[in-house]
Amino acid sequence: MSNQIKKQINNIKNLNVLGLSDYEAHVFTFLQNIKNKTNSKESLDYASPLVIARHTQIPRASVYFTLGSLEKRGLVKNSKVNSKSVWHIESIENISNTIAAVKNILTGHSVDRKELDILDTEKSLTNLVSNVVIHQGLEAVRSIIYKIIREHKDENFYGYTGVNGVISAWDKIFSRAEVNELNRIIKDNKIICVGVFPKDFASDAFKEYGKGWAMDYEGRTAATNYVDKKYFANTGQMFAFRDAMYLMSLKDKLVIEIRHNDIQKMILSMYQYMRDTSDSVDINEELRILLKTE
Repeated sequence: MSNQIKKQINNIKNLNVLGLSDYEAHVFTFLQNIKNKTNSKESLDYASPLVIARHTQIPRASVYFTLGSLEKRGLVKNSKVNSKSVWHIESIENISNTIAAVKNILTGHSVDRKELDILDTEKSLTNLVSNVVIHQGLEAVRSIIYKIIREHKDENFYGYTGVNGVISAWDKIFSRAEVNELNRIIKDNKIICVGVFPKDFASDAFKEYGKGWAMDYEGRTAATNYVDKKYFANTGQMFAFRDAMYLMSLKDKLVIEIRHNDIQKMILSMYQYMRDTSDSVDINEELRILLKTE
């Protein structure tokens, strides 16, 4: 068996992971091979259903049905050349979006999750050195926040929260009952926050969320530093764990997941400077006092 045939068989097996039928995999592979041919003078990047049927040995009627199915999946596209209907492989961007959606489903993420690979261009465009994942949209953000909290146990993490409308932004993503549930999960998983917060964070949040929030929040922060509110004029937040950093703007339904050593170090060094030059407070004691006066 030639290497070309082996490669084609392996390619079809991989395409089956996307849920493609044998006919769909064979037709897609045929169009892919046409596109990848290097002799541009003799080859075209498209084919008619008749040509596809002749080369794949798939009945012509089935070829039409298969092409329609692949088009719905976002893998091929139809156009006219000299008044004839021909078919091409879709753009790399569109195919990447299709495959990313399937990957998200297979890994249990929201279909809105987007993944960007940061490449080391000094070495090779295929040498991945880090990973940035963009979670955008209501379901994507809800999914990743639950995932972050449920998968990290017995860890300390660095937390930062802006002051302009952060609580109302959470209200757009989660109900008040869900916010309290998230706080309980954090406590049950023994996830301890080291926080840099705007001054009066506890009392401001208590006014917004009330006694239920305070009871579930109390005890989940090990150390807190208060900084003047003028440095928190945003709706951003940060959760930084050992393995990843999450930059969040819930107002925009956006979470950026960063796994890049130097970027993490850079942001955390600024974070540490804020801790070193600000007042340390016992937020848990603040909450206990607020609960007593309620």
